Amino acid sequence: MLEIIATVSDVATEDVLNSLGSPVEMPDGKVWVFYVSGLEAWDAETNLQYRISEDKGVTWGNAATLVASPTRMLLYPLVFRDGD
Repeated sequence: MLEIIATVSDVATEDVLNSLGSPVEMPDGKVWVFYVSGLEAWDAETNLQYRISEDKGVTWGNAATLVASPTRMLLYPLVFRDGD
């Protein structure tokens, strides 16, 4: 049985490109937003990126790439107890 340890947050980052993002609030209060970025057509290859906020979404750290192309669609991420 899976145990939910994080919740989907209602905050968003201001510069998410081509995706509304999937914000997740972690047990430590940090908010991670996962999103697909890319400048090409809708079906073009893109990167799965994330940013972290330590103040409930008021400000955001720099974008980092979680998975480089060929990512095509983002679903809500799974968060495991060990943080992976």
